Amino acid sequence: RRAELYAQAENLLYGPDGEFPLIPLFLRIDYHLRQPWLDGPFATDGTFGGPHYDWYTVDVGARAAAAGD
Repeated sequence: RRAELYAQAENLLYGPDGEFPLIPLFLRIDYHLRQPWLDGPFATDGTFGGPHYDWYTVDVGARAAAAGD
């Protein structure tokens, strides 16, 4: 019930017909290039606050094939 009341109050204040409609002034869009053999949390992480490079995985076979080894 509380979530419904918060949603209703938010819609009344900030919805399309609300008292204080919001217009985003800045939308963050980042592009990141990476090798296909490199995998990590940046594929799914970083919706807010940018990408996180806490760990990564290298596919050694794919890397060697890409290098022509």
